Amino acid sequence: MHLAARLGLDGPNYDASLKLKEREGLLNLLARYNTSTEAYQADLHVDALQVHHFLPKDSIYTLSAKVAERV
Repeated sequence: MHLAARLGLDGPNYDASLKLKEREGLLNLLARYNTSTEAYQADLHVDALQVHHFLPKDSIYTLSAKVAERV
């Protein structure tokens, strides 16, 4: 498993990026938040992540999904 993360702070602006690679599976997350305006953005992309490796008693084996939220 390989995990890379980056966090940034610039005045009221916070941002984070997270990239996880686990065998064939990928997880990418990009998130931003502004404390002054309370505006935020979050983009999550999951491709072929083997959930069973992390939660062996769960019935989900492979997960692929895209989620985006902006306010």
